[in-house]
Amino acid sequence: PQAWRLLEDRTEDVAAGLLKLPEIGPLPPRQRLEVAIRSVDAMLSGDVLIRFYDDHITTYRIAQLTESSVTFQRVGRYEHTGIQRLIGTRYWSKATADNGLLFNDLEHGALGGTHIEVLDVMGSRPTPIAHFALPHETDLHAPYALPDGRLMVSGEKRIYLLSPPPRR
Repeated sequence: PQAWRLLEDRTEDVAAGLLKLPEIGPLPPRQRLEVAIRSVDAMLSGDVLIRFYDDHITTYRIAQLTESSVTFQRVGRYEHTGIQRLIGTRYWSKATADNGLLFNDLEHGALGGTHIEVLDVMGSRPTPIAHFALPHETDLHAPYALPDGRLMVSGEKRIYLLSPPPRR
């Protein structure tokens, strides 16, 4: 498994990756994993690592977590369609994940306004399942997933509370 490419390469994903966990006092392995990925374009949703690349996202499932390392296996990959690129940029830095869903803020698209896409990241391939359009907003702060499944998003002058999309 290739640890360096999993965390540092912004163009190519890998089939599997083994990461050494940092030694941080009495923290359990899961919390040390969260610290280890904080500095890269990635986040966890349950046992799924969502890795953001320049032109796609790849999901990896935790195959093994020990006291000193974690092994990931690639599960799926998602690339935006041409229409999605038209309505918004692939801007992953304002994304958040919770309960198997990735909420991604797409802003500055050709149609104006801001859009939030919702992807289900728990299956064999990240799949778009919902889309919220906020045509009068030009900038949103990072979406925040609430424990009850709703999404709170603050715009320039308003706060939006969005219900979760229906699950299939």
